[in-house]
Amino acid sequence: MSSNPNSPTFSPITKGLFTRFPFAEQQAAEAAVEEKRRAEAQARRDGDKQRFQETLDAADELAANSAAEWPAVQGALRSLSNFVDDPTYALTQDQREKALARIAKLQPRADTLKVAHDAAVEQREAAAAAQATLEAQAKKARIRADNERVAAIDETGRDPQTGEIVAIENLTDEDLANVGNDLESHGLTTQQYEAELARREREAAQDTHGDANYTLRDLFSA
Repeated sequence: MSSNPNSPTFSPITKGLFTRFPFAEQQAAEAAVEEKRRAEAQARRDGDKQRFQETLDAADELAANSAAEWPAVQGALRSLSNFVDDPTYALTQDQREKALARIAKLQPRADTLKVAHDAAVEQREAAAAAQATLEAQAKKARIRADNERVAAIDETGRDPQTGEIVAIENLTDEDLANVGNDLESHGLTTQQYEAELARREREAAQDTHGDANYTLRDLFSA
C-alpha cells in the first residue's frame, strides 16, 4: 500500500483483491487521480460558465443604464473580449455569438463615453494644476511677507503690521529714547530698558572717536 496521505481508502475486500492482483491498486489510484482531475476541470468550466453569464448580465445592465460611465462600460467590454479571445474558455458558438452581440452594442457607447471621460479628466487635471499654481503663489507671497517682516524688524525693531516692539535691540536710538518715557505702554520693563542702554553704551564705548566720557544716556537725557 502507498503511504501517500492523499491515496484513496479501500475496503478490506478491495485490499484483498490488491493482494491477488498487484497492479490493481496502482490502476485504482490512477483512476482516482484522473477522476479528481476531471472533477476539478468540470468545476473550472462551471465557474467559467457562471462568470460568463454574469458578464453578459452586467453588459445588459450597462446597456440599459443611461448613466453608466466609461470605466464600467470599458471594463465590461474588456471582460467580454477576454472570453471571446481566450481559447481556454472554449465558448460554444451560441456563447460566442452572445458575447459578440454585446460587444457590438456596447462599443459605440464606450467610444462616446470615452470622449466625455477624457474631457472630464483633462478638466480635473487643469483645475488641479491651477490650484497648485495658486498654492505656490500663495506660498511665495507668505515667504515674501515673512522676509519683509524680518527685514523690517531688523531695521526698526518693530512688527511692521502691529507696530509692537519685538526686538528692542533693533530700535533706533531715537525710538529707544522715546520708548523710555513710557515703558509700560510699550510692554517693556525697566530692567529690559536698562539692559539695552548698557549694551549700547558698551558698543558706543568701543566705537567712540570723540569724548570718552560721552554715553548714550547723554543723548537720551538731552
